[in-house]
Parts: sequence; structure tokens; C-alpha cells
Amino acid sequence: MAWSLEGKRALVTGASTGIGAAVARDLAAAGCTVGICARRTDLLSDVLETCRATAPDSRAWTVDLADLDGIAAFAEQVERDLGPIDILVNNAGMAIVKRALDADEEAKDPKKDRRFESPLLLSRRHRVRHAVASAVIRDPRQATRRALRFAVPRW
Repeated sequence: MAWSLEGKRALVTGASTGIGAAVARDLAAAGCTVGICARRTDLLSDVLETCRATAPDSRAWTVDLADLDGIAAFAEQVERDLGPIDILVNNAGMAIVKRALDADEEAKDPKKDRRFESPLLLSRRHRVRHAVASAVIRDPRQATRRALRFAVPRW
């Protein structure tokens, strides 16, 4: 029996551009109903349009996941609109464009960083057993941000 994404529901955070947008489009093309979220509504709308071409029930939400107090309400909204999530792709977060040695203490300590807490809260809320965090380093000044993303699955 071949593994299939057909009929699965995925939530992709940070899906307005880059890796998040590409993953959302690919999941939709593979048969997933995709929920996408990001802070920039205009860019998110373009990605949603592409996703709906192959997965018409896909949805989008404009949300700032740095607002930890709003994550529970957002997760409830996702479940109401999309249903239970099978796949969670944690891709949201602003770049820390500093050398790792120059990053402030908060950026170095994932327990104090909202970019670290947000994916954990979403994973717990959706009871997702396997979540994905993107981690491609294109700019060495983003090493701190990528280190946080690698820390998420190990938390």
C-alpha cells in the first residue's frame, strides 16, 4: 500500500512566502486540504488561490503567532474551519539577522523566545505527533533562528 496525502489536513504556518508557501502548494497538489497562516494577508491570498486550484476546501487565516495568548483561539478556529489537523508544518518566524555570537540572550535561549513557544503550543493544541520545522540556512546571520527550529523537535 502506497503512502498518500490524499484526504489529509495540513496546517502550514508562515505560508505567505518562501518555504512555507512552497510546502503549502505542494501539499495541496498532493491531495491535502491545506490551512495556511501568516501575518501578511495580501501574500497569503495568492498562496491560498493556488492551493484551492487543487484543494478547493483549503483555508487561510491572518495571524501573528508571536501573540501566544491568541494561539489557543486560533487553534480552535482552525479545527472549526478545517477539522482535526493531520500534519503541522511550523514555518513561521521572523529572521534573526545577526551572527549567532552577536545575538542577545533572549535569542539564544529558546525557552524565552516566542518563536520557540508558538510551535509547541500549536503542536500540543492539535495533538500532532509529528510536526515539521523548516531549517534551511541561506544566510549565516540567520544561524540563531535556524538553531531554534532544530530545537523544536528535540524539546
